[in-house]
Amino acid sequence: DSHSVGSRPSRFNRGRTGLTVLAMFFGVGAWLWPIGVGGQMPVGGDVTQFSIGLMAFLRDSLQAGRLPIWNDLWGFGFPGLAESQMGVFYPPHLVLYGLLPVEIAYTSSLVLHTAWGALGTFWAARRFGITPFGAALAGFTWSACGFFVIHLPHQWGYTTGSWMPWAWGLAWTLAYEKQASSGWTALRLALVLMLQILPGHFQIAFITEVCVLVIALGGCFESIRSGTPEGTETRRKRSEALKGCALTVFALAVAFLLAAMQVWPTLRLARLAQTQRDLNYLAGFASSPLHVISFVAPGLFHRSPLWRPLVWDPFHTSPEEHLAYVGLVPLFMALLAIRRAFRQEPSVRVLTALAIATAILSLGPYFPGFRSWSRLPGFSFFRSPARWSLGTSLALSLLAGIGVGILSEQVRLRRILAAFGLVSVLAPLLVVGCIELALRSTEGSGSPIVIKVFDQVLSWLPWDDRPRIRSLARWARSPQKDLRVASALARQGRTLDLALRGPSFDQERLAIYRQELAIPFAIVIAMIVLLPLSRTRRWAQAGLIVLTAVDLLALSRQRPVDLGPIVPLKTQSPVLARLPRGVRTIDPTRNLPMVVGAAPVSAYRTLDLPAVPELNRLASAPVFLEGVVPSLAATGTGIRVIDPFESRAQEGNRADLPRWDQREFIDDPALASWLFGADLVRGQGPWISQFAVWTPISAPVRAWFVPLTRRGSDAILKPGSTAVLEALRTATALTLRSRVPGRVEIEFQGHGKGWVVISQLADPQWRAYWVPSTGLREVEITPAFNGSRPGGWQAVRVPEPGPATLRLQYDARDLRQGLAVSAVAWIAVLGWVLRSWQVSTNARKQGGSP
Repeated sequence: DSHSVGSRPSRFNRGRTGLTVLAMFFGVGAWLWPIGVGGQMPVGGDVTQFSIGLMAFLRDSLQAGRLPIWNDLWGFGFPGLAESQMGVFYPPHLVLYGLLPVEIAYTSSLVLHTAWGALGTFWAARRFGITPFGAALAGFTWSACGFFVIHLPHQWGYTTGSWMPWAWGLAWTLAYEKQASSGWTALRLALVLMLQILPGHFQIAFITEVCVLVIALGGCFESIRSGTPEGTETRRKRSEALKGCALTVFALAVAFLLAAMQVWPTLRLARLAQTQRDLNYLAGFASSPLHVISFVAPGLFHRSPLWRPLVWDPFHTSPEEHLAYVGLVPLFMALLAIRRAFRQEPSVRVLTALAIATAILSLGPYFPGFRSWSRLPGFSFFRSPARWSLGTSLALSLLAGIGVGILSEQVRLRRILAAFGLVSVLAPLLVVGCIELALRSTEGSGSPIVIKVFDQVLSWLPWDDRPRIRSLARWARSPQKDLRVASALARQGRTLDLALRGPSFDQERLAIYRQELAIPFAIVIAMIVLLPLSRTRRWAQAGLIVLTAVDLLALSRQRPVDLGPIVPLKTQSPVLARLPRGVRTIDPTRNLPMVVGAAPVSAYRTLDLPAVPELNRLASAPVFLEGVVPSLAATGTGIRVIDPFESRAQEGNRADLPRWDQREFIDDPALASWLFGADLVRGQGPWISQFAVWTPISAPVRAWFVPLTRRGSDAILKPGSTAVLEALRTATALTLRSRVPGRVEIEFQGHGKGWVVISQLADPQWRAYWVPSTGLREVEITPAFNGSRPGGWQAVRVPEPGPATLRLQYDARDLRQGLAVSAVAWIAVLGWVLRSWQVSTNARKQGGSP
């Protein structure tokens, strides 16, 4: 079934390998179905509220022939390239979003990157010496694992994740194969790591880089471990091992230099947006010991939303961040490989080390030493330790591929399989038993001893707001009316009346246990029955692949996102179609209005410089509260969209907002389904798709002249919504023009001494120029309404009376510096490639001469 790495396969073996790869792609397509070829795409959640709007702005910028350095639609404007989530310099993004409509480009990226990750895992598995059949199993297992199920709505998951196996395979080649062309391998590794950095989600890239270093150190250890007593051969192996480590570190450095065009601007923004990254921040969204059960029971805690306040919120994590499942069959195969080949095979040892290391790091604060390693560079920047489970899943998938080869050796499996099956069944039952014990011990007077034990365990949680077992039990017995609960239950076929009491976990728990444990228990039983009865290797392998497919395809139906047709979102949503281009909106959809070129004030970012957040919150409050209308005017809002829940709460109150036109009511089932879930919307009445749209009588204002009074000047330098409203109380509206993002002109007609205030983020890279009839001079931009915090709006003090034009331009110095570093690195790399090509060409000519 296999040939050694580096040997030349026969035409027959190449054909079998090709068929195996096609079968793997077929499995990946079935896992994705109906996304892509089936005419569907993910909608709702972060897809529509975060990513699609950003990628639409990227597409519009590429169509206009410019880089999206400054995104003037993102709140009060934001450095779009530096925030990095668009992946501006990532080649697939440039091609897909430069040529295709945004919805088609988004879906194509998802499908292509998922297939690319599967192919990379297959290729890496072959580098590790795994058979084609085992490599295909590894590729399908990893691309269909739990990490990608829960992160399907997150664009960064599959774009950055798809490069991880390619980096591992190259790192293994560099550390263990000792090829003469190791310099070329190091260069390829650097290019792969660079491509993983450019999409803009640096945490997965950092995880890959740490794993690559582990592989390199493993190569050093293996060379020393396998060396003979001190002699020439030992010194040669140690020298090769050190060279492999050095080349790996060199590849990491080169990758950062090549990607400096993205890293440098993001680093500047990260420093500006620096928050207090204390232990609570860094430890958030970790894999707790309780959630490790997902290795064998993926449905437990995930299928029913009633678990959230009981086993997720108290641990400061969520089901959208942790699902460490690769399938019961692959897990069994991985453990079999570790048991049978750990001592003989270096690949098993290094993959086992990677699986253990990443699993430990995914535990975050639940493993000793977190407080120390969370201070290290890289570790001190990223939260969500549970994302390290992506490395665990890849290591287990590759080990499963090795385990298939061991299975073909006809080893005795009954005892190993019985032990695995027993643990896979008893572990979830033990967890469920503890939950039942906790509930029973808190009934009535309860059992004080048991309660004390549970409270002692909960006291070990690394949080200040540690719960007590009685409070969790009250949550379990209380009806849950959270909209997320109703939406998730509707996706499972249960329609709730949102006006009535919701279900409680205590009432539903027995049905929940059956629903969440039925499939894994059935898979375990099928494994126990199948393997001992399979008298040939082929029957056993066929049975295992079928079980793996059934298991992971069933898992894919747990997607935390809805699907919709691949057609422009603005043609599906009447509310989106109603938004004029360039208008600022206050609405419940976060980044989505950018799809039609509108500018959502309440935008969503990962790195953030807050611009008067208190004013934003007031402008987003229910419309009849005091202060909302002045806040809408102060933010320059041109459209206020009210969702169906707020409209229903204000039903019967038809009073007009002062200075705003009469409400316009729009029925929009598509937008409602993206916000609340398609199944929930279908199960409710017409009210849930009724949106109200308010528009002001006068044109929104984005720039004002504030007279130089003591009250006005003091307010400009204070934070908070009160300061903004106080400063603008005596302000005069100014005309603002902006033909392209990052360039603004304001006409000033000689209003006297005072301030020009612009509701635009005061990023330090903005430059202002005062242009009277006598010439041009640069003036200082003062951050307004932020106190001592970073961010705020822009304020320019009028330097002289008389008519003038105030010009503001975003000067992306960070981008120029990053481009300069990248250009030097690319020139050096291309020079080395050219020199190496010339040397090899000359060597071939000399070798071929008579």
